[in-house]
Amino acid sequence: DPHVWTSVENAKIIVENMYKSVLELDSSNKNYYTKRYEALMNELRVLECELDSILEPKQGTAFAVWHPSLSYFARDYALNQVSIESEGKEASARQLKSHIDEAKSLAPHVFFYQKEYDSRQVELISKEIGTELLPINIMNYEWKQEMYDIAAALASERAD
Repeated sequence: DPHVWTSVENAKIIVENMYKSVLELDSSNKNYYTKRYEALMNELRVLECELDSILEPKQGTAFAVWHPSLSYFARDYALNQVSIESEGKEASARQLKSHIDEAKSLAPHVFFYQKEYDSRQVELISKEIGTELLPINIMNYEWKQEMYDIAAALASERAD
């Protein structure tokens, strides 16, 4: 799964690696970089604590997603991601049935999809599984807000 940035834990590693690399290139501005690094790491720690608090009661629950882009997010918060599409290819009828059956057995209440995917098929599958259908944008410039929005959707109770 190349979507490493969907994990706050991974984001902290990325930030640390960037900080170290920038210092190697421009050590004369170490104070500036250190101050910015510490501020960003603090923001990430706060985000991580808030997401932990929001999602702790949901550990072990499942969510559906069209494209398997939240694997690291699911790992970090002990959630089960059920993806419909796999390996960047549209699922065959047999694979689709298997994914739908798996999703039904785990009873997710949310189905995330990225707007660039065929919404008619996503809508049909969501209806079959019985989930709320929510668009996400993991490439959003407002990454922190996107992580909050995903967590809030997972923490919300289904309005039946």
